This record gives sequence, structure tokens and C-alpha cells, in this order.
Amino acid sequence: MNTLLRTLSRSFVFLLLGASAPASASQNTPTTKGTKHLTDFEKSKGLKTVHPTRTMLFYRQLAAKDPRVHIEQIGTGDAGHPIHVVIVSKSKRFTPKQIGQHAVILVNNGIHSGESCGIDATQLMVRELLQDMEKGHTYDNLIFVTIPVLNVGGQRQFRRYNRANQNGPVRMGFRGNARNYDLNRDFIKADTQNILAFTKLFHRWKPHIFVDNHSTNGADYQHTMTYTLPEGPDLSPSMRALIKTQLKPFVEKDMAKKGLPLCPYVTPVKYQDLKKGLKGWIYSGRFSTGYVKFFHTIPVLSETHMLKSYKKRVRASFELMKTLAQYASKHARLLHQTKQKATQEAMQQTRYTLRWKRTKASKKITFLGYAYYKEKSSLTGGLLTRYDRSKPQTWTIPFYNSFAPKHQIDIPHAYLIPPAWKGVLKRLRHNKIKMTKVEKTHTLTVRQSIFTKAAWSKRPYEGHFYPTTLQTESFTRRVVIEKGTWIVPTKQPGRRYIIETLEPTARDAFVRWGFFNTLFQQKEYFSPYTFEGIAKKLLKRDKRLREIFENRLRKEPDFASSPRKRLQFIYQSSPYYEKPHNTYPIVRWFKK
Repeated sequence: MNTLLRTLSRSFVFLLLGASAPASASQNTPTTKGTKHLTDFEKSKGLKTVHPTRTMLFYRQLAAKDPRVHIEQIGTGDAGHPIHVVIVSKSKRFTPKQIGQHAVILVNNGIHSGESCGIDATQLMVRELLQDMEKGHTYDNLIFVTIPVLNVGGQRQFRRYNRANQNGPVRMGFRGNARNYDLNRDFIKADTQNILAFTKLFHRWKPHIFVDNHSTNGADYQHTMTYTLPEGPDLSPSMRALIKTQLKPFVEKDMAKKGLPLCPYVTPVKYQDLKKGLKGWIYSGRFSTGYVKFFHTIPVLSETHMLKSYKKRVRASFELMKTLAQYASKHARLLHQTKQKATQEAMQQTRYTLRWKRTKASKKITFLGYAYYKEKSSLTGGLLTRYDRSKPQTWTIPFYNSFAPKHQIDIPHAYLIPPAWKGVLKRLRHNKIKMTKVEKTHTLTVRQSIFTKAAWSKRPYEGHFYPTTLQTESFTRRVVIEKGTWIVPTKQPGRRYIIETLEPTARDAFVRWGFFNTLFQQKEYFSPYTFEGIAKKLLKRDKRLREIFENRLRKEPDFASSPRKRLQFIYQSSPYYEKPHNTYPIVRWFKK
């Protein structure tokens, strides 16, 4: 037994528990053996989160005495603060080449640094892993990889008042990063150094399970832990089956044994009326849990209830991670097989659903709530929802988590990207997407989209003016493919990421994050007195154009009464109209 474990085994004291914790829960609570390696959270009796300047100190102390702990710096945040990864492996497998048949769990903390329970819970988890590895074989097939704090800039905005709706800790970090980005909206656009560091680590390790630790906002209820473990139709069949029939039942049963019954992440069907039911989501790629699905990693969104005491929230985060780690180690081979099969299934698809709609189908779930009622506010005069914690109630409510395709496309053989769009190419490369360069200019028959209608929000969202309207039409045409164009084949492991970023109608496509905004601005115009003569010649020469023009004059009064609209239509139908305007430059190639 090494020095660290000898120190930790001198005494056995259960971690702080709330008075209402069930007896069964104490058997699964992180232990504090000795005093040398207590976390700052424990030293504060569960009232404080670790200070930003001390977060890595705990891990360095462990790593200095235990060879099963490895620490690396994986990058920096936008303000230059280091971002680290901590790896725990019983067999000291600290590089992806050493994974073998071990399961890899990646735990992310502090993406919203004010929601700090995962930061402290993971320190407890790492210590517990080392203790359990010494005692038995529970984690023989596990590699535990964790980012102690992703939003290192937000963590350093450390103060009491960052979370008005949250019950502790005494001080905490802030949601936004050093440039005020919400990192959990940045996984596709990758504006921040934080997310670039994450994606680099993610693609190195290719985890089987990903856990993102958060705390909620919103309603009051009895559950300490809510979570999302998706099983929707957007997943590959093999992954969906594993989650639905094995992983989710195991997690929910194990957490219930610990006195921590789970429920889905709380999104009410009707605002502040929980009895009407909850609704699920299919997360898009801006979110961590949407992004990792594109690469066939099982996502787990951990959301502790913000009004529970801080020590209860930390404990719940710890217990969920422990449950997932135990499952992963026990079923490592199955997780490997499922990830491989899911990747193959995705590459065999010929159709892809870009948009889903929630159906009216629901299933009944048990929800532990409180009696609630409406009351007029003496301050604002508006109605407030009041929750009566003296009246806990158990309800059976509907959970709307069924989805059907709303918009589907045929998957092309490849996308072709002109070399000028370096921001797009950079992000594809960062996500390990394979591409080949066109060495000789030639013509090719492709499908190309034009934007027929576009409008943007009046205020920026996450540093971008996000389109409120973006409509397209697609055409088959013969185009010149210039030398230097990049061919992105879709039959590769990152297939879903490619489609979700390059298809212009996808929810989080690059075009929707403003990567192609210059295309929507017309650069050249006409003067009516010079162009009218040209317009007359065009109408005389082009019978089809003349027929369309005359038809619009008869049927569209606004068009007929506007000299400018008349000329604009002819101009846009003429060779003088600039090709880039409203034309999506990335084309689809359907190989025959």
C-alpha cells in the first residue's frame, strides 16, 4: 500500500450528510480517511467550494504521492489561465494509445463556474477511486478523465452574488468566461480557447461516457438530482438500445438505493405548473451533450437542484459519477462494442434528420414535488408561484420525450468547400475531420443552395447575430470546382458533425452562427437610368424571363407599382447580378 493510502486508511469518517439523508445513503458516501487530503469543501463543513487558486493544489498533492494520478495542461482559457486534465487509472494508462479494452469516462466541471458542485464532487470522486482501487477490482477496467474546471476565467470571478437563485456555496464563480461567453453554447462555433482545449482533449480520448456537471434554475421540488441521459431517435440504434435497456435502468436503480431518486431534467410543459408534466429535448451541437453525441459518446447531463444545501448537491453529483464509473468499468467491453457499432450504423445511413418535432406521446413518471399555489406579489403586483415544503407530494405526471422527423435530407457523398472559408476549415480540422484538396480545376454536377429569405435578431446572441429566419432552395447545377477546394467525404467517424455544421438548414450549422454573413450583403448595384436600356434588351432577348416578368405584373400589385422592384427583378435575373450574393458556397456532391 503506498504512502497516500496508508495515510488515508488511518480513520473512517463519513462525509457530511444532511439530517434527512436516508440511512442507506450513508453506505455509499465519500469517505474522509485522515485529515491530510481533505478537500476545501470538507474543511468548510460543506459550505464552501474550493477557491480558484487552490483547485489544482488538491490534485497535485494526490499525484505527488500516488502514481495512479496524472495531470496535464491541455490549454488555456481566453484570459490565459491554464486548463488542466486529471487522469486516474489503476493500471497507469495515461495516454489514449494505452486504452485497450478499458472504458473511458470524461467528466467536465465548471463550464458554468457558478454551478460548482461538480468541481468539489470530482475531488471527492478522485480520492474515492484511489481508495476503492486499493481495496478491490471495481475500477480495474476504467480510465477516469476529468477537467477540474473548464471555465477557468469564470471561476476567477469569485464572489457571493453570482447566483441569485442558488443556495450556496458562500462564494462561487460566474457563468460567463473571461470574454463573457457561455461555454455551453460554444461547442459548434468554438469561439473560445476553452472549447478548443476541450475538443482537442475529447478527440484524443474518444470517451465512451461524458458527464457534464451543472446545477439547475427554476422550480422547487424534492429531488436533489435531475439529469438527462438521452434515448431519442437521433441516436444510433445500438447506442439507443444500450441506454434504454441497460445503462438508464442501472443508473436509476442504483441512485434510488442511495436515497437519491432521479427524475428528468425539469422543463415544465406549462411554466410553473409541474403537474402538467415535463418535456424532453434533443440537444443540438451548441451544447456539450449535443456535441458529444455527434461522435457517439453517451452524454449525461447532471443537474443538481439549486435550492438544496450545497453539501447535498455535492454529494448527489459524487454519487451519480460513482454509479456511472462502476457501470463503465463493469461493462467496458460492451461500451467499446457499442461505440464502434454506432459509428458504423451512422456511416450506413442514406437519410439524415436535421430537425425533430416533439410528438404528443408521453409516458408516466413519478415526480416528487411540493404543494404549490399562486399568490399575488405585494412588491410587483404580479402572480408568484409559492411552494410549500411542509407538504411534500408524490405525483404521476406525463413526460413528453417522443420525437418524429420534421426535416430530412439525403446524405451526399461529400461536401466541397472553397479554400477561402478558413474559419470553417479550421473547425473541421480541429474536430479531426478528414479532407482532401482538389489539385486541378474542373467542372462537376452538384447540389447548391441559395438563401431565399433571411432575417437576423436585433441583439447579438453569444457574440453573433443569430438568424431568426433562414430559408433556402436547392438546385442541381454544373459548377466550376477550383483548384484548392477541399473535399469533405461524409463516410467517416465524424459524419454527424459534418452534416450538422455544413447543411445550411441544420439548427447549429456554421451559416447560422454567422460564418457566411458576408454573402448576405450585395456589393454591386445598378442605376436605373443606365440599366433600363439593358433591361429592355434582356426582356426582348429572353422569352422565359419576359413571361415571368409579365406574369408578376398581372398578379402582384406591389411589384407592378414599384419601378425599383421591376428593375431589381430583371437585374437579379441577368448576368450582371453577382454570384456570391445569397448563394451558399459549400456544395453537395452526390456520387453516382
